[in-house]
Amino acid sequence: MNDFPAKLRIIHPLKIYFIGLSTYLFLWIVAPIDFNFQGDDQSIIIFLLYNALFILGLIVGYRKKSESFCYISIDKNNMHSLVKTISALGIFGLLVRCFERVFIRSGGAISTDFMANREAISSGGGSGSVALIGALLSSFLFFLPFFIFLSRSAGLRHRIHFPLIFISLLYPLFDVAFQGSRSSLVMYLSIFTISIITTGTLNINLKKIIVGVVLSVALVWFGGSIFWERTIQIGLDPVQSMKTSGYAMFAPASDSVVNYLTNKDTDILSGLLFSAVNFCQYILHGSYEFFYLAARTDTMTTFGLQTLYIPAKIISTIFGGADIESMNMQSVLRSGVYTTFFGPILYDFGPSGGALASLFFGGLTGLLHRLVHRNKIMWIPLYLIFSAFLPFVFVVNLFTTGGGQYAIISALPLAFLIKTKRINKKAIIAQH
Repeated sequence: MNDFPAKLRIIHPLKIYFIGLSTYLFLWIVAPIDFNFQGDDQSIIIFLLYNALFILGLIVGYRKKSESFCYISIDKNNMHSLVKTISALGIFGLLVRCFERVFIRSGGAISTDFMANREAISSGGGSGSVALIGALLSSFLFFLPFFIFLSRSAGLRHRIHFPLIFISLLYPLFDVAFQGSRSSLVMYLSIFTISIITTGTLNINLKKIIVGVVLSVALVWFGGSIFWERTIQIGLDPVQSMKTSGYAMFAPASDSVVNYLTNKDTDILSGLLFSAVNFCQYILHGSYEFFYLAARTDTMTTFGLQTLYIPAKIISTIFGGADIESMNMQSVLRSGVYTTFFGPILYDFGPSGGALASLFFGGLTGLLHRLVHRNKIMWIPLYLIFSAFLPFVFVVNLFTTGGGQYAIISALPLAFLIKTKRINKKAIIAQH
């Protein structure tokens, strides 16, 4: 027998959205941050309207009242072939990406200084086509854990699975080690978590909850340590940056926290406190940035160049044209800060167009959930991406980051590959 049954849990997109909202509100209440509101009544109305339209899109697109399940029959040979193909392409892409960044752009001059490496990458003469191939193929590694978990949920277990999962983690770890960038790791862990839930890989119990909490604390501390090192490397005091950095303009740490960390010798407790407050500042400042820009933006300024950054960059590289990065930086009020999911689309499409874009993205997210529920397995990569981005609606628009857009684009050839491999022969759809 070559067919094995597998069960997929399709999480309701509204549930993921409200988990993100609940987390945001909890941190907003408990975080020792003195928020600085510089919006107006209209900016609040726009923010609420965009969220309402986004929620409406989720409901219309998914058309389900609760989460649901679909049952698929996995072809053993085809599934194993798919995992090997995704692994091979992803590993090749990662090697190309590392080679392009380390040797072509940086000339092999790498160091432990994150900012020096970033400067070398940005000033180096990299190859656009090589960089594109590396970025797209290495993005396959975001999705590799899902298909391994799906295989194992259907009873198809291979020794190579766990080493492959570790290899997939090397993609975001390379960004952390080389540039001090945490966004790829956040995106990877989010997709990884959605993959676990969707495939039912992990059965929740008290022990696993405790382990999860410990790992979460460790990740927050790790992220804070990376930020601390980056701040020192550019010549700033990490503690004072909690008051003076760009991200702290509307979400500065309270005086009591800054005074405590200033007068306290570095130890485990002070390190955890710094990391926790820094984490809260990054999570919470985006909405206040949105209020600021919404109160001062009455027309489109980036004309879709944030939402369609990678396609625009490709066209500009091939046919020539203006520098996309410079145009984006010059067209926003404050560059380098989070503005929730809705900030970039407000810049791109203006207040009215941003409202329609909120409805569109919500509808598209809900539709992807519906397609997977109806056993359209080829859409799983996009379902994973859009699901993984949902908890961050109140924080940042991961669709407009380079890594996020590469992942979205890479999901399209991966969808074709999934369809070609024919991993599921027949389907039984069930809803609970």
